Amino acid sequence: MKAMLIRSYGGPEVVEHGEVETPKPGAGEVQIEVRASSVNPIDWMVRDGALKMFIRQPFPIILGVDFSGMISAVGTGASRFASGDEVYACTPHDNGAHAEFVSLSEDLVALKPKSLSFEEAASVPAVAMTALQVLRDVCSVKSGQSILVNGASGGVGVFAVQLAKAFDARVTGVCGPANLEFVRSLGADEVVDYRSQDFASLSARYDVVFDCVAARTYWSSRRALVRGGVFVSTMPTPAAFVARALSAFSSRRARTFILKPNGADLEYLSGLFEQGRIKTVVDRRFPLEKLGEALAYSKTGRVRGKIVLSVGSP
Repeated sequence: MKAMLIRSYGGPEVVEHGEVETPKPGAGEVQIEVRASSVNPIDWMVRDGALKMFIRQPFPIILGVDFSGMISAVGTGASRFASGDEVYACTPHDNGAHAEFVSLSEDLVALKPKSLSFEEAASVPAVAMTALQVLRDVCSVKSGQSILVNGASGGVGVFAVQLAKAFDARVTGVCGPANLEFVRSLGADEVVDYRSQDFASLSARYDVVFDCVAARTYWSSRRALVRGGVFVSTMPTPAAFVARALSAFSSRRARTFILKPNGADLEYLSGLFEQGRIKTVVDRRFPLEKLGEALAYSKTGRVRGKIVLSVGSP
């Protein structure tokens, strides 16, 4: 099968549109013919070698974490899906989605929302599950709480704003000036232009500061938290773990986060899509072989929502 892969760490020149063996479904697994995948910052971080201390995978590494497609084969003992089912998922090992086929445990897979195209569905799993797990599991967000989302116009931020509103929280979105109205359209009660204001220097205080773009630290955001408030970043760096340990002695806590892909959360999100309570936002579309261009755009940090790749048959 065709796949976008790297055989060494490096810059754009190491990304290859290559041929690799098609993965067969093992026991309890399904094979999925990929119709679309989506680009996340982790793709170019893996390519650059920035995460090699955390993600240890043998070369060649197939880039990509989330995708949508159709069940093409079912492994022994797998019973939740049948050939032809339209599904979406997030891979468990931070790679493998930018390819014509993916095989993985059926427990990681969910039926694609009928209201979404393959490309729209591919834009959802990693970012929406990240927002859901941070707000629900890490922060236990409750009705009436005040949530600040830093990077509210990006992939995770788009869902963090909408899911916080679905949990009946009051939401402040932080973004650039070009995206203020866009973030309001997602449901944000207040917006802050990070170029002209530092949210931590303002008078407002929040139960949760969710840094979706790993642009802040606990120490630079701590002042914006109420007593008992929580700061969460999407990047589990050594500094973040240190902050978490030291915040145990403070009334304002720091938490680290690692995504746990699973089909149950995707099924929950599918329900919200079908109810019209959340939506996804696709910024740009590229064919699979143009992944290099997509990564370059992702690395600008100016993506509104997600970038998707068209894979296989239309």
